[in-house]
Amino acid sequence: MTLSAAIIAGGFSRRMGRDKALLPDAAHGTLLQRQVALVAALAPGEVLLSCRPDQDLRAPPHVRRIHDPGTHGPLGGLAALLAAMHGDLLLVLAVDLGRMTPAMLQRLAAASAPGCGVVPRTARGIEPLAAVYPATLAREARARVAAGRDLALHAWSDAGVAAGALRWMDIAAADEAAFTNWNTPDDLHS
Repeated sequence: MTLSAAIIAGGFSRRMGRDKALLPDAAHGTLLQRQVALVAALAPGEVLLSCRPDQDLRAPPHVRRIHDPGTHGPLGGLAALLAAMHGDLLLVLAVDLGRMTPAMLQRLAAASAPGCGVVPRTARGIEPLAAVYPATLAREARARVAAGRDLALHAWSDAGVAAGALRWMDIAAADEAAFTNWNTPDDLHS
């Protein structure tokens, strides 16, 4: 079983007012560099970056950019990543999950199995942008994007669980902070 890893950074960051990937991080320079370091610590076979072609995001040379026009939301980014990856499983991490921990990513990777990924569930709901997806879901993702309907990650995840390609991973309340999105400037201080 080969693990690929990806950072999803193709959003428009409208509520933040600037590209979230470029938010400062004291230890790594930018939030993007922090997230790349987190996934690289898992020693995946490759690290990918889902972004729009117009984004000026500097990533280490070993990170392969996968362009997504940003018109189909996160599912569009996931479809592009699943089509481009070389591994059997894809660990994804949204760039705006600035409190994600290496231990939580390791737990997600360890909970996966050949042909079956995991999507975390907290009391707030599912967390599909810090999850592990099998390559077998690429076709379904591309079909939904091509049809322009059912683009919600919740619906796609539900279909993956029903097909046996995904399972839910319940997250304890004490670990929920790792799944906090940074969407507005106020989120950076909470």
